Amino acid sequence: AYARYDEAVTQAEKQFTKLDADKDGQLTLEEFKKGVPAGRKGITPPTYEGSFLWYDLDLDDKVTKEELVDTFARWSETEFHIGQEKEKNPERFKPDMTYDAEPSKKKGGKKKGKGKKGSEL
Repeated sequence: AYARYDEAVTQAEKQFTKLDADKDGQLTLEEFKKGVPAGRKGITPPTYEGSFLWYDLDLDDKVTKEELVDTFARWSETEFHIGQEKEKNPERFKPDMTYDAEPSKKKGGKKKGKGKKGSEL
């Protein structure tokens, strides 16, 4: 479950402590790979590098506790608020995960058609 910022900070601090195998205050890609199981929250072996870079804000090939905690907490809080909005206004969230700021009052909404010279609108 996603959490508000302060709750997510606590979760992220605990996770960092578990991941930092050599207790040097920084995570390497190898520590990240060993500590984050494949399949967790969309992380699979080919995407470990991408996930690691998401936290490595200064691109120094290390993730500090501050980088991990702040990035995770902000992401988690954003997801928390999106979840609340989905509960309040489910009609605004389409099955393809896009958000419609102004859902159509009519069923079906506007249809896509062909403009001049066959270009799509």
